[in-house]
Amino acid sequence: MPPLGAVRHNARMLKALAFLLLGAGGAVAAPADEAEAVRLDLRSAPDSEVLIDGVLAGRTPLVHRTTRRDKSLEVTFRAAGHASVTKYVVATRDQKLQVILKKVH
Repeated sequence: MPPLGAVRHNARMLKALAFLLLGAGGAVAAPADEAEAVRLDLRSAPDSEVLIDGVLAGRTPLVHRTTRRDKSLEVTFRAAGHASVTKYVVATRDQKLQVILKKVH
């Protein structure tokens, strides 16, 4: 049986690999402490890029996992030919956020 430190290291490596493989179009890597994790289920029509606090997190539909916090996150949805929509979410619990982007003329 491997030492506990090696098991924890391997778990962190698997989470990092999952982020690299899935981050651009699926679930984003979970926070280190699962007990503090909050799940944000993000959807838009049409599908769009999602920025969280100004950083590209992926495309909708997107499940973003983050650390539970009282500070709000800035969630921006953007798609070509549509007006961007920005919402502020306080990540104290699991949430679902759906937006409709309006076409710009």
